[in-house]
Amino acid sequence: MRLLVAESQLDDIFLLQEALAEMAESHYWRTWMKDLRPVFADRMDDTLRLLREETFDAILLDLTLPDCKGLHTLMRARAEAPSTPVVILADEDDEALAASAVREGAQDYIIKSELDCMPLARALRHAIDRQKLTDSLRRLSFIDELTGLYNLSGFLAFADHDVRVNSRVGQHLSLMLVEVRGAEMEGPPESPRRMPRQQRDLALIETAEVLRPAFEETAVIARVGADRFGVIAVDSHGVPSLEKQFRSRLTAYNARNAHRCRLFVATGSASLESGRYLPAEDLVQQAEAALCENMRGDRPESRPREALSPIEHRP
Repeated sequence: MRLLVAESQLDDIFLLQEALAEMAESHYWRTWMKDLRPVFADRMDDTLRLLREETFDAILLDLTLPDCKGLHTLMRARAEAPSTPVVILADEDDEALAASAVREGAQDYIIKSELDCMPLARALRHAIDRQKLTDSLRRLSFIDELTGLYNLSGFLAFADHDVRVNSRVGQHLSLMLVEVRGAEMEGPPESPRRMPRQQRDLALIETAEVLRPAFEETAVIARVGADRFGVIAVDSHGVPSLEKQFRSRLTAYNARNAHRCRLFVATGSASLESGRYLPAEDLVQQAEAALCENMRGDRPESRPREALSPIEHRP
């Protein structure tokens, strides 16, 4: 288990180290987790850097770090790692603040004066279990929280429905994938993987706003990956028309926002002739193959003027 501990008070750090050492040796912990590897940070900037660079199973977070205090500390940590459970470390005088943090998304809090092996182990275990449940419930939803579009689950559900309709009523169906390859925002162009989270989120939100008005209301538009969107259009005029509609909107957007946020994307599409049936997952794979081929071709409108580093695909 990788545990990030954000705490700046030396006395509290020593207490935490002792409690974690005892916890790692306890029978209660070993029946649940074989190994415990804590990483310590004493400032918010270091905490955010570690969250960007590494993956952690849980965060122990003091809300009074030298460079960030109060609920803003929690908000910044959750913005950087929204699916990582957070347990608040609180002084007795700050218990009301800790309770507010739980209402704002932290999974639990523990009072430092009561810090001991078993209470800490239980708080961490329950926080991780609750976060897993929360993530499972979120995956059942069809809406992407950042863009307001459908998510991957919603996209596949509607794609499967439209494919089945296509096979029965004989409508033409096209599916397009759009990958955000980079953005220019008052500086040198960067790939989404290397951009700060706030700028990356802005690029994704702006891409969603370009996609929304580009197609008819019957089209299904979704965010299907970290930097990827999908479009399903029934009774469209085929792949060339689908990509032309989007490229036209993107060109107009970039012309208007040349000094604020210019987007660079790659697209890949697949189509299904009227009356034919193909599982939705297979149609998505065809579009993904076309997308990869187009990215290898590296169309000029798909990238900033400077070369981008490869973007890892994270479904």
